Amino acid sequence: MTWDPWAIKPDSEREVWEFSPLAAVGPLIFWMEHHEVEQAVGHRSSLGRWGDRLSSASFSQGFTAYYEDGHLHAVAIDACAGPQVRFEGAQLVGRPPSEVADWYGDNCERLQADYVINQHGDPSSDRLGFVIRTQRAGDRLLTRPVFVGWQWSGRCGDIQESYIPEEEWQVR
Repeated sequence: MTWDPWAIKPDSEREVWEFSPLAAVGPLIFWMEHHEVEQAVGHRSSLGRWGDRLSSASFSQGFTAYYEDGHLHAVAIDACAGPQVRFEGAQLVGRPPSEVADWYGDNCERLQADYVINQHGDPSSDRLGFVIRTQRAGDRLLTRPVFVGWQWSGRCGDIQESYIPEEEWQVR
């Protein structure tokens, strides 16, 4: 069997995580240290650094953790291989972007959330702490959400002003 970089893991094979706005995604609680993240998911990962205060780690379960001063502040879920993250009954990972954007638009008022569109056309919410980004999967685009803790929630969807590292905005 050959490796297919565009292979999309079916939902039946994905772990299922729940999102708690500004607090946690699945077993990952914002403000955890790297070793605690490794313990929570049961896998080790190398920690990459850039600058004095920021670092990231990619995990084999299909997510990237972003840290500031050694504490977890953001989690990006791979559209093709990451866990399925649910919020208020909606599946947020590996979906057509319009499906998730429509769901969010329809439920924004009920969730008492803001609805902001960033420079790439991605919906985001500072109040809930997420950006619904997209990621290429062959000839399709699928949702690659980024979840942030309250410390990084201000203007989280703004490509120029958010705390989300530039390396994440480069994933396509």
